[in-house]
Amino acid sequence: MIELSLFKSKAFIVILASQLALPVTVSAGGESGLIDKMGKLQYFTHKTGLSLKADNKELAAFYIHELEESIEDLETFGQYKKFDIGKMTKKVLLPEFNGLEKAFKSGNAESTWNAFNSMIKSCNTCHDSTNHGFVKIRFNDQNTYMQSFEK
Repeated sequence: MIELSLFKSKAFIVILASQLALPVTVSAGGESGLIDKMGKLQYFTHKTGLSLKADNKELAAFYIHELEESIEDLETFGQYKKFDIGKMTKKVLLPEFNGLEKAFKSGNAESTWNAFNSMIKSCNTCHDSTNHGFVKIRFNDQNTYMQSFEK
């Protein structure tokens, strides 16, 4: 039996929403905007990975673009506690995303997959440096969406 207090956990809500393919909206003061942006980033990262795994270049290009917009949105985020999230995004995540975009445009599937995984590592690097190392991002190939990623 799951305790009711678990359902009040913002992390639980984000995980549950991502598994049900729901948009994440959590009202929690200043955190709300950040958790919404992170949820969107995780959502498009997962769909990008599923598209790459299915070798659906057209769909992957679409989700890489959506991922880029999510990153651009995150770059405008200001302070969270003592951390400048926008600056950290530009310094840690953006270079890895640019590597993904470049690898994808080259058409080399192996380098694209490596760049995708490097980008995910940069997410975890940021989480570690903001005392949120308990939030671990890992790609899984479980399709929780009502969508086919095949061509």
